[in-house]
Amino acid sequence: MTEIKFGSYLLFGPTEQIVQQGLLAERYGFDSVWFPDHHISSIPTTECPEIWTVLTAIGMRTKHILLAPAVTDPLRRHPSTTAQTVATLDRLLGGRVALGIGAGERMNLIPFGIPWTSPIERLREAVKCIKMLWSATTEEPANYKGKFFHLKDAYLGIKPGQDPPIYIGALGPRTRELVGEL
Repeated sequence: MTEIKFGSYLLFGPTEQIVQQGLLAERYGFDSVWFPDHHISSIPTTECPEIWTVLTAIGMRTKHILLAPAVTDPLRRHPSTTAQTVATLDRLLGGRVALGIGAGERMNLIPFGIPWTSPIERLREAVKCIKMLWSATTEEPANYKGKFFHLKDAYLGIKPGQDPPIYIGALGPRTRELVGEL
């Protein structure tokens, strides 16, 4: 029988308050904490801290809870950076990190001069690259030539502590179709 798990989606606000919410989630028995990767909130006056810093702060003060972005994207973060960040945090936290990744959205791209072009194709390539980088070694480096991302004899200097689960944020039909492919 499948085990039901419960996660807590943390909202934007003062950074220390967000960290405290993560600590409370573990204290009250939640299995995971999810925090969005945004530059800005839909409420303009709300503080919007950087995701990996917040997840690290929560992770260093908890023992059991799984931590994940809800979700990051491959338009603002290159797959190699995402793969290395997840691997590093996963090692620091003893295998308690998952990767939530999606296609991105206008509000976090257009105002910052990042074009929102071909998001589904970029997401497809990014997930492939991340998986390849997590398994690549100096003896068997990753090689990939896509339309948006390229790896040539690439490997990371750190491996995750586990095989981090990858969750794809999918609202539209094309993204949901991609989930079925991956």
